Amino acid sequence: MTPIAMQYKVPYWENDYKQLKRMRWIRNQIAHDNGAVECEPSDLDRLKDFHNRLLKQQDSLAVAQRIISNNMRQPAVSNLQPVFSNYKTRPVDDKKNITTSRIVLAIAAVAIIGIIGFGLYCFLSQ
Repeated sequence: MTPIAMQYKVPYWENDYKQLKRMRWIRNQIAHDNGAVECEPSDLDRLKDFHNRLLKQQDSLAVAQRIISNNMRQPAVSNLQPVFSNYKTRPVDDKKNITTSRIVLAIAAVAIIGIIGFGLYCFLSQ
């Protein structure tokens, strides 16, 4: 889970979170209730918008990752508060960074597959 401080730094975090939860709910209804749920045209529009932002790396997680990376690269200034309250400087562990990147890519791939499947269902059911 992303710290609350990060949610305030990404302007559309809350909206993306709520929309993804709704899309997941619709997807689960489709998968488990034999497609008994109706999609609204606005759902498909939100899905396309989110998919485009994912491809351009402008989604909430990508923005949060850039903020974290920028904060880790910048030298600490004594009068500024770090993004995380328990942030401590530590040596870079390349193996851990590679593992984290793979996990993030796997989650993004699963999300994209689900979003595309949901979009296809909505498109075909119209």
